[in-house]
Amino acid sequence: MKQEQDKSILSMGTMYLDFNSANNSYRGIIRPNGEVVHGRYEISAGGSALVFARAAIAQGMRAHFLGKAGMDEMGDIIIGKLKGEGIIPAIVRSPDVQTNINANVMGEGGDTYYQSFGNANQSFSVNDINTKLGEVIDEIDFLYLGGCYKLSTLLPALPDIIARVKKSRYQSYY
Repeated sequence: MKQEQDKSILSMGTMYLDFNSANNSYRGIIRPNGEVVHGRYEISAGGSALVFARAAIAQGMRAHFLGKAGMDEMGDIIIGKLKGEGIIPAIVRSPDVQTNINANVMGEGGDTYYQSFGNANQSFSVNDINTKLGEVIDEIDFLYLGGCYKLSTLLPALPDIIARVKKSRYQSYY
């Protein structure tokens, strides 16, 4: 039986390079043809599957992440951020798509406004998953599927993906 720190998870789903307004004390009103300057910002890897991978690392697990990025500078940055956080990337790269980025801005009433750009997440396919899953399947003990409601083209394939992971090793949570 493995020790707890030897447990490994595969977190799979959407990913974004997030640009977050870091000065929540300033509340601008976003209007057409207007500009709101928030001053400070932070850049991080985002998406629920990546948040879960971070939580798994905080609990002493190894975390792999399976997602899709373009062959662009944003893809390079996000992979670098994953590695810097100790997340093991299993990223499908394609020259035909752009890595998804997200601008998150706090609005006047405390609401958050999200603007997403890119199409790598939307093109994430079962073929992409099958290509990378084989590279990590023997190393994982648990599976987390994040942001799947945004991956509607994958929904029909999820039962087969889950069954493949369950069959390969230990147990999977989903």
